[in-house]
Amino acid sequence: MKKLYILICLQMIVVNCFAQQMKDYEYDSHGKRDPFVPLVGNQQIQDGETIIIMAIEDVTFQGVAMDAKGNRTAIINGQVLKEGSKVDALAVEKIDDDGATVTIQGKEYRLDLYEY
Repeated sequence: MKKLYILICLQMIVVNCFAQQMKDYEYDSHGKRDPFVPLVGNQQIQDGETIIIMAIEDVTFQGVAMDAKGNRTAIINGQVLKEGSKVDALAVEKIDDDGATVTIQGKEYRLDLYEY
């Protein structure tokens, strides 16, 4: 038991030292997309500024995803949102196979996956 405790303490020391070294490191992407920034899940950034959803023109609808249980999520401005989610002035009302229904400042909009 004493050996296990010592081993755990040593691992914690090594991890803390490594974390401190990484804290001082800054990644240089050389003008390319940073591979350490997730493609989905962050607010959309355009020209170095975060886009705040205040109108339908601020919305980029990217798709619908479904998990193994059949729960759907909508991908809007790079964020994965479920029914009832709110981001800025946007609220996700309903998600189906073909798109999503959202409201922005009380006005309802239909976001379709495909334009007919």
